Amino acid sequence: PGNASSIPNTSKVEDFELKSGFLLNSIAPNPISINSKLTFSLRNQGSLILEIIDINGKTFDQFSDNFLVAGDYTVPIRLNKIHNSGSYFIRINFNGYSHFEKIIVIK
Repeated sequence: PGNASSIPNTSKVEDFELKSGFLLNSIAPNPISINSKLTFSLRNQGSLILEIIDINGKTFDQFSDNFLVAGDYTVPIRLNKIHNSGSYFIRINFNGYSHFEKIIVIK
């Protein structure tokens, strides 16, 4: 048994990054009015699924690649299927680890 001082102090984002090897660099711009881009780095190779979803879990856009090698990436965020302003989420699933990032859409 360890003591409290031996437990690392990490946020959920840091925990996701450490476990998965997915490092989110930016979602720019946010709030989004037309289109945007998501930039990220992968420390490891693996499977990636990115989805734009609403609060109810409805998917509006998806980027999926069965296999990506380690490196830097930029993925466009397309809003053509979103008709209302509001809060949406980008669901990131990399090698079985999941994380959500909030985006604000202004139409």
